[in-house]
Amino acid sequence: MGNMGVELQSTLAPASAVVSAGGGVPIGTHTYAVAWQDAFGKTTAVGPTISAITTSGQQTVTITPPAAPAGAVTVQFYQDGQLAGTSSNQCVPYPVTQALVYTLGFVPCTKPTTTGNALTVGVSSAGFETPSFFLTGGGFKSTTTGTFTANRAQTLPDVTGYIPVTSYLNSAYDNATRANGPSAPTGR
Repeated sequence: MGNMGVELQSTLAPASAVVSAGGGVPIGTHTYAVAWQDAFGKTTAVGPTISAITTSGQQTVTITPPAAPAGAVTVQFYQDGQLAGTSSNQCVPYPVTQALVYTLGFVPCTKPTTTGNALTVGVSSAGFETPSFFLTGGGFKSTTTGTFTANRAQTLPDVTGYIPVTSYLNSAYDNATRANGPSAPTGR
């Protein structure tokens, strides 16, 4: 089965490309762009570019990505139309908020990339991806969404008949402080 869903768009240029001292980026004008990856590892088309001009001794460029679109889980950087990273072996996707400090003369990445088939919302044989989803029933809607700080795998329980939806669970058992009164023998 292939992927099915809504295409993830890469519509913004990097937020900034700041030139600073040091580094080995060749002197001249360079363009920088980003592409986004979805939860399935598929990449968008490369977005619009931003330019930076390096001069002698000012050959480090820090590229800051724009705000990530819904559905993006990582970002890839491009210099002058080619996939870029911290070395030819480090052209890996980066966290969506991480800037790339580029200090190299151009070293082509050895990792091949395909572009243009990332999804904002999608279904494939690998699973389901979406920034939020709705469960409906009884005339009501329950929204599930999140702001995550790391990749995690979650498994919903199927042994108790309920799914915890908050960090607090009501319980039917007595607690250790006996706040509801002790159980005393009746003396019979």
